[in-house]
Amino acid sequence: MKREDNLTKMEIYNIIDQLQMLSVKRLGITGGEPLCDKNLFDYLKYAQKKIPTIVLATNGYLMEQNVITKLKSYNVNKVTVSLDGTKEFHDSFRGRKGAFEHAIKAIKLMVDAGMEVKVRSVITKYNAKNILNLMDITNGFRIKRHEMLPVCPMGRTNKEMVLTSEEYKQFLIQAIAKIKSFNPPNIVFQLKPVFHQDDLFKAVNDDCREKSLTYNCDAFDTSMEIGSNGEVYGCSFVRIPVSNIREQGISSIWYSEEAIKLGNEIMNHNQIGECAECADNAKCNGGCYANKLYGEGTDKKDIYCFVKRRKNHVQ
Repeated sequence: MKREDNLTKMEIYNIIDQLQMLSVKRLGITGGEPLCDKNLFDYLKYAQKKIPTIVLATNGYLMEQNVITKLKSYNVNKVTVSLDGTKEFHDSFRGRKGAFEHAIKAIKLMVDAGMEVKVRSVITKYNAKNILNLMDITNGFRIKRHEMLPVCPMGRTNKEMVLTSEEYKQFLIQAIAKIKSFNPPNIVFQLKPVFHQDDLFKAVNDDCREKSLTYNCDAFDTSMEIGSNGEVYGCSFVRIPVSNIREQGISSIWYSEEAIKLGNEIMNHNQIGECAECADNAKCNGGCYANKLYGEGTDKKDIYCFVKRRKNHVQ
């Protein structure tokens, strides 16, 4: 995307005004890295009295104490930090020595400042075992939760990174065993999506069960995403633009035929094709729509689903 295509400062202010008029309760700011945007604090200052909850997603590299103090002054009290694994892997994957230590330092500073911190890890063939080791580290933090999800096979994702369904199953088994070994864990570990693994969660605390066992997608249900060029999507994974904020207002887009149609497809994809024949589909809700869309098709099962399906029967 060309930088000149990006939304202007005034266009972003206008979006914030529209969100306020619609009584939107939560605004998430992602990237790239939001802290690299020289106008970020101007946007936060403008939004702080208009939107009750503002959430920031970051890699933590630029998160120093003065930044945290400023974020809190603008009503940013919830932050998601990306961690790809333990120190050696994370630094290598990010291509920057010290990236892991910066992220860990940022997490500790934000927790000490009273912010609600979530760690997110994307699981690939390259780091699945490493994330299991990372769980030992995050369990020692005073964070809200550690969310783990498999990489979506979208766009330029290297297909060699994508786990097979059996590899994903083995990761879940090992991750759940790890959670049990903490007896109990100090934080909530969230695994998603999970396919027919109720029995493995028997000794896991209720918060972990609740967060992991039921998979729901918010795309065009309670949320949508606006790209840096104004294109509007259901989420960051389903990259099907339904309109552009420069062409229509947020309310018009939300209630548009295109958004409603795509939202219904995402919400009900567990009722078509292979998933419709599975007795377990009400729990996983068919997994992730994007994993199907960019995998084998929306009438097929999620590429990470390892359940053998037969009519009204699950093995």
